[in-house]
Amino acid sequence: MKSVSRSVFGASLFVMGCAAGGVAHNYVSTARAAEAAPGQRWAYHCFKDDSVDSIQETANAIGREGWEMASSSLSGGANMSSPIWCFKRKW
Repeated sequence: MKSVSRSVFGASLFVMGCAAGGVAHNYVSTARAAEAAPGQRWAYHCFKDDSVDSIQETANAIGREGWEMASSSLSGGANMSSPIWCFKRKW
């Protein structure tokens, strides 16, 4: 029971951190980001999943290909229950 609680707590903390990162882009000036890296281009890979094991497996697989976590958010209408995970890499 204790390990299940830790797992749930860890997964919840991870999701909250990712959600906070998804909101943070609202507070960053796009103009400043463009000045810092002129001509830099990104490719994005997003997927929808809510299974912790599946998310970890996918994240590890694409991480080996150079993708890094960019953001996550919830979708799914009124109940907002389907997480979308987005990764980016230099193009």
